[in-house]
Amino acid sequence: MSKFFSSMLPFEIILLIMGVIVFLALLFLLIWNDLKKEKILTLLPFFLIPVILVGYPSIQSVEFKDDGLSIQKYTQAVQANPADTASRNLLEEKLAQFKSNSRTQNNPKALTTIADAQLALGKLDSAALTVKQASLIAPRSNDVKQTSDEIKRHLAIRETFRENIGKLSHDLNKLQISPKDTNVTGDITQTLMNLDPHAYVDPASALVIAKAYAVMNQPTQSAAILNQILVVDSSSTEAKKMKADMVTGKGLKDRQATITQQNTFQKSAIHQTPPFRAILRVR
Repeated sequence: MSKFFSSMLPFEIILLIMGVIVFLALLFLLIWNDLKKEKILTLLPFFLIPVILVGYPSIQSVEFKDDGLSIQKYTQAVQANPADTASRNLLEEKLAQFKSNSRTQNNPKALTTIADAQLALGKLDSAALTVKQASLIAPRSNDVKQTSDEIKRHLAIRETFRENIGKLSHDLNKLQISPKDTNVTGDITQTLMNLDPHAYVDPASALVIAKAYAVMNQPTQSAAILNQILVVDSSSTEAKKMKADMVTGKGLKDRQATITQQNTFQKSAIHQTPPFRAILRVR
């Protein structure tokens, strides 16, 4: 019974109860008049009242549940392919509409649906806040706990990923000063290997990874990442410049030759595809 009322607003529950009471009262009068051999046709139009009182909240509740199912469907599509811009835009649009419905505020199932969608969109901080709100309402819910654990896992991945991006930036700066430092190139190789392939990244972080691939003499992987960056942020002057430099070999040939001669890494040891699922500009 509680699940039936969970997607209804307080005034809709009142309307529903009133509708049932009015229906029972009319039914009693109908039976009473029939027993008394009095006219019953005059009562029939009044049955529209309970139909409206019961029908309105029921229809609204069903529509709300359907919206939630739609969000789940779009969430699964984005999870399957985070780089699909069309699916992401559609999910963001439907999610904004769903969140604006006041029914979601005290509905743990709806909040969990929202948190799952936010997670799929890479909005981890928003997802963490949403699932926290759901856990306050339903602390023993398995669905809420499962979503909460998944968000925590992704937050941990993001933290580790950011640490590795910081290491890459630091080592790339050191390599500019000492291009022949085999210890630095070894550190860059190790960091690239440690990047979690399931993490979402922003364009700035992706650019750091592209630079690392480039200096490690893997221009194909670097170019693939640069192309993804320009799809998300076509105004990125740094990505455009770096891509142009790769075409001409400007600033890279000597360093790549040095690294190749030193043989400080095995290409097969580093991700042969970009070490992330999608480049996202999280708004």
